[in-house]
Amino acid sequence: MSRNGMFGSGPPGYNPLTLSDAILGLRPEPPTNAFLSGLTPPLPTSNAFLSALAGPPRSGDFLSGLTDPLSAAASALAQLMVPPKVVVPDYGVDYTFDVFPISYRPAGKNCVYIFAKDRCWMYYAGIAEDLFNRLTGHERMHEVIEMGANEVWVHTPGPNAIFGYKEAERRLIERHCFPLNKQHNPLAAIFP
Repeated sequence: MSRNGMFGSGPPGYNPLTLSDAILGLRPEPPTNAFLSGLTPPLPTSNAFLSALAGPPRSGDFLSGLTDPLSAAASALAQLMVPPKVVVPDYGVDYTFDVFPISYRPAGKNCVYIFAKDRCWMYYAGIAEDLFNRLTGHERMHEVIEMGANEVWVHTPGPNAIFGYKEAERRLIERHCFPLNKQHNPLAAIFP
């Protein structure tokens, strides 16, 4: 029987690199030719290739027993590619925000942003027609960082959204009374 492996076809009846054998845990068939048997690499004792694809073991150690130096960077990159979400309610309307580190400058058009801490404390909400430019050199950035903000949440209303980004910002400020917002905030008089 001849099978095609990851690197093309091999001698009839033998290919140590078939993916189906690796997944099913089957051992490859030994070569029938004595010359070919001398050329074949030793059989692996574990499936390290597939283990590496699955990521580091749950203990946090990398396959070699050393700590993976790229795991923190890979984790941060994965969060930027598919950022975590947080939902902020507003009297029957839930706004879903993407969560980014405060130092990151996400791109976005016609969106609402919130400076917050630990997916809990919200300090300031604003709107941006061009989010990257708005966040670069933001006039409240130093204040929110001093207050402890470590995240920027971003909500971009879709085409079927009940409220556009300007109305969503106004409603969120009125509902949540962010301490650094003065406009639309019913409690602005008591904040310094």
